[in-house]
Parts: sequence; structure tokens; C-alpha cells
Amino acid sequence: MSFGLVPIVECIGISKDISLTNVIVAPLEKEVVEDAMQIAQTLRQEGKNVEICYDLKLKKAFDYAEFVNADEIAIVGSRDIKEKQYTLRNLKTKKEVKIKL
Repeated sequence: MSFGLVPIVECIGISKDISLTNVIVAPLEKEVVEDAMQIAQTLRQEGKNVEICYDLKLKKAFDYAEFVNADEIAIVGSRDIKEKQYTLRNLKTKKEVKIKL
């Protein structure tokens, strides 16, 4: 038997307002998943707690980021990779910046 994160968090009494994830990386196509994994690794090396949302739908990634109370979402599409960048959106302020790879 396995348990998801939500029941575990509720059992140990962590508030839903506390985020264990700083950044959700959201690849938008299968072709950029490997690039998204590299971006996630770079962010982890910077000391951030990172998860990758493999759903490939931006709406689902935003919903998941809201669910886990993440601070930011890194949006990675094929055009971004061609331009050697990705979009980092602050989920609290809604500001977006382009980050060079």
C-alpha cells in the first residue's frame, strides 16, 4: 500500500500554507522533457526544492503548483529551448522573467 503526499502531510500536521516545493518545472511537449530535467537539476544545485510536472498541459501544471503552494513555475516549451531560455513565473507576484540556459 502507498500513500500520497497530501495524507502524509495531514498526518504529520504540516500546514498547507507551507511549501515543500520552491519551483515546479513544466515541460509543454515530450520533446523538451529532457531539457526540463536539466533545468530542474540546475535549480536543485542552486538549493531549490524542485518538482517536474510531466502532464504536458500548462493548466494542470499551474493547478499542481497551486496545490503544493510552490513559489514559482518554470515553463519550458520547444520555442524556449530553441531560443536557449525558459520562462520563470513568480506565482505570488505573477511576474515573469526569461532565464537563459
